[in-house]
Amino acid sequence: MFKVAPLSGSFMLVSMFGILFSTMFLIKYSVNWAFIIAFVSICMFIASFISMTNAPIEAELKIDEPHQVRESRIKRKTR
Repeated sequence: MFKVAPLSGSFMLVSMFGILFSTMFLIKYSVNWAFIIAFVSICMFIASFISMTNAPIEAELKIDEPHQVRESRIKRKTR
């Protein structure tokens, strides 16, 4: 098997926006650029979906946690 890196939720959101942007807006100007950006965005979406289903939960929660909250949680554990 392979190790799955945890990816943040914003990574999936950017891939969704990339798919929509390339299929709705860029297709009017350049079919080649629209296809390439859509292809890269679909690959990003697939990677984020794999990460969502197979990544360790603790590592994924640490990515989405704000920095200040993480620091205060670490300080409470060390006391």
